[in-house]
Amino acid sequence: HEPLFAQPPALPLYTSGIRDPHIAAFSLPVFGEGDTLAAALAITGPSSRLTPERTDRDVARAMQDSAYRLSTRLGASKRFCDRFYQR
Repeated sequence: HEPLFAQPPALPLYTSGIRDPHIAAFSLPVFGEGDTLAAALAITGPSSRLTPERTDRDVARAMQDSAYRLSTRLGASKRFCDRFYQR
């Protein structure tokens, strides 16, 4: 498979206008048993209010903490989560 990105993107990932020009989102992967992708944690909203500048430390950290907790509860290894979510 060809990688989607030349280098891993900053997390949470920001997108805007992918399906609707007025909707934006921040998202993070959530992992489960075997450290495999299980779900995505996302915050969506109007692109006029949900902008890349909103990825300030508080929003990014809150999302990463939530994705970390969800992942470990779903069975992902603590070691993998520590590394992935940069704890």
